Amino acid sequence: MVHTCVVSGCRNRRTPGTALSFYRFPRDPDRKQRWIAAVDREGWTPNDGSRLCSTHFISGKQVKNPRSPDYVPSVFSSAPSSPEMKESGTLEVLDKQEARVEAANALLFLQGQGRSAVVERCKQEEAEPEVGAEESGSSSVSSDEENEDEDGSMSDSKKGKFADAAVNFEDALRALKKENQTLRESVDKMSLSENSLRNDAEKVKFYTGLPNFFVLETVMWLLAPHMDGMKTAKLSKFQQLLLTLMRLRLDLRNQDLAYRSA
Repeated sequence: MVHTCVVSGCRNRRTPGTALSFYRFPRDPDRKQRWIAAVDREGWTPNDGSRLCSTHFISGKQVKNPRSPDYVPSVFSSAPSSPEMKESGTLEVLDKQEARVEAANALLFLQGQGRSAVVERCKQEEAEPEVGAEESGSSSVSSDEENEDEDGSMSDSKKGKFADAAVNFEDALRALKKENQTLRESVDKMSLSENSLRNDAEKVKFYTGLPNFFVLETVMWLLAPHMDGMKTAKLSKFQQLLLTLMRLRLDLRNQDLAYRSA
């Protein structure tokens, strides 16, 4: 029977003379579920004929030892086949990173512009009564008399003026809160946190040398029991592992790592 690998985009088939191995999905429910999650096909469930080829394991074969990285398949390359396509994909990633930086700078600029507009509006509101007072003493007195009711209350025109100013301040405050939230989300995407790395295989590979976040998570799962948990440590175990891999991968100085983890 000819078997085809179930991984999306993988065209490996069991043909005469092939050196590849094809593995059934495990019977153990927990391990089987981890294999299904690694294959990452939405709404798909394996059957008795489903097979996974050996190219999706680091060592080229499955390992039944739960402490081995090849206990679960982890090699899933999404890179294009031709060098031209690979280069264009790299440029696309760089363009996305530059776009995120530009968006963050634009939000900072807009936030500053919004605050300047609010301050300018306040100055205009404060200056308007003074201009009216300088025109004529008598006219200001008569205006005050006209704008006051018999019981000394404020006129409707002034009430409407202050109400409009309050509405403008509320609109400006809502706009600033929205910009601040958008800016926080942009900063979170550019940070080196678990959430920012989870769905960005290129980012994981650049900083750690590992092919994707699933492999990084597996390494964390294997090393976590052997990492001493110090009560005074400010970094989580994941952050400690990430900084260590960045040090080995990019040869960063300790001072640079200290700034990144501050």
